[in-house]
Amino acid sequence: MNHLKHARRFAAVMTLAVGLVLAGCGTRTSVSGAWERDGAHPVPFGSVLVVGVSPNSRVRRSFELALVEAIATRDTKAFAAVQTAESQPELTRDIVASMVRSTGAEAVLVTRLASRKVAAAETAARTGVKARQPANLNGGVGLVELFSLEYHEYEEPGEFSAQATAIIETSVYDARNEGQILYTLTTTADYREDRDDVILDVTRAIAGKLRQEGLIR
Repeated sequence: MNHLKHARRFAAVMTLAVGLVLAGCGTRTSVSGAWERDGAHPVPFGSVLVVGVSPNSRVRRSFELALVEAIATRDTKAFAAVQTAESQPELTRDIVASMVRSTGAEAVLVTRLASRKVAAAETAARTGVKARQPANLNGGVGLVELFSLEYHEYEEPGEFSAQATAIIETSVYDARNEGQILYTLTTTADYREDRDDVILDVTRAIAGKLRQEGLIR
């Protein structure tokens, strides 16, 4: 029984450790929000137009499509500006207003990168020694083999890594009320520069905050 208890306890500890390791590999994302007017809690929007502001068209497209996917449910429609106005090289106020009319969007989400910092670090190369017990060619472990070890040196090359912090601002405009700004989200993401799923983590965090505040279902 004691062996079984120890085995279960060990399995639980290992499961927790693996979970912590996996969590540590992901983007650390936090979201805060503020209403522009006290007591402003409207009926949830049934349709949303997503607009990303970025000089990089590929990043903008990826962000808008990911946020649309994170927002869209059976009760909430979402439209990406890059799909609604593909022929437009850049967005203007009139173009956005035209997209609102064509899609029937009740809200417009405008997201821009407020700031970004990158910190680079490099670990030094390390030299170590590994010991290996020689194989016993006679079968079985003899006295000589027990006290005889072989050594060889090895070198671990240094590693270069870059950690980035991005602060992203999302403004929610109420198209049902003359396009007045209603709510502002600030998303902070800490991530490795080589991560390719940062947009996915950020858009899920934004959509989750919008649902938490009752802006979408």
